[in-house]
Amino acid sequence: MIRLTEIEKSYLAGIFDGEGCIGYYARTFKSNKNQSPVHSVWIAVANTDFGLLKWLEARIYLGRIRMKPASGNRRLAWELQIKNKKQAIEFLTEIQPYLVIKRVQADVLLSHLNAEQNIPRGQGIKTPIEVLNRRKIVAQHLKELKNSPGIQSTDSLPSKGYPLTVD
Repeated sequence: MIRLTEIEKSYLAGIFDGEGCIGYYARTFKSNKNQSPVHSVWIAVANTDFGLLKWLEARIYLGRIRMKPASGNRRLAWELQIKNKKQAIEFLTEIQPYLVIKRVQADVLLSHLNAEQNIPRGQGIKTPIEVLNRRKIVAQHLKELKNSPGIQSTDSLPSKGYPLTVD
């Protein structure tokens, strides 16, 4: 449960625009190579100031803080990671109105994750190929957005296969 004032949400959005990461990645498991890849959400905010992340953790009650060891010329840092899809939706929904740099990335992932909530899940239920293909499209689009410098516009959204709709 997120407990932030509107000012805190805008402050967090600014931190997230500069220090955050939005990812949606495909993984396959060594134990079952014949299965379709599993797509995972990765929302992270990294900073060398542990106090900032503790402040954030105390207000959003989402994710967990992990240490990022110093390496080469990089200092010891801390990272708040959110890997749960429902928590990612909650977090991005709260800060989305205030995002500038990562606004389109958040819009793409939120639209996709909200649409996927209606897909039947469970043991023995096979994910439709259309859904798997759309996941690939979303993952690829987010990757392209991450590699695009500056502020993106919604004009860059792919027209085919997005947003996800399931009949």
